[in-house]
Amino acid sequence: LSPGTEAYDKGPKSEFYRSLPSLKQLLLVQQSSPGVFSSVRQTGDSWLTSHIPIGEGCIEVPCLELSLSIEEMYRRVTSP
Repeated sequence: LSPGTEAYDKGPKSEFYRSLPSLKQLLLVQQSSPGVFSSVRQTGDSWLTSHIPIGEGCIEVPCLELSLSIEEMYRRVTSP
């Protein structure tokens, strides 16, 4: 998420992706501060969204049988 497009990415763009029946999970990776927003489809059309900051461990991606480490995602990122 870049600061210039964050509102659009979290709003209309996310709504569009969530309208796709095959989408099970949506991850939005922050650029300005380390962290990830994870939205997981629940029963029907409801979504459970959580924010996982760096230092809080991993993001589970059940549909891919994958666990992503937040620290590893940002390992080579340097602050300006």
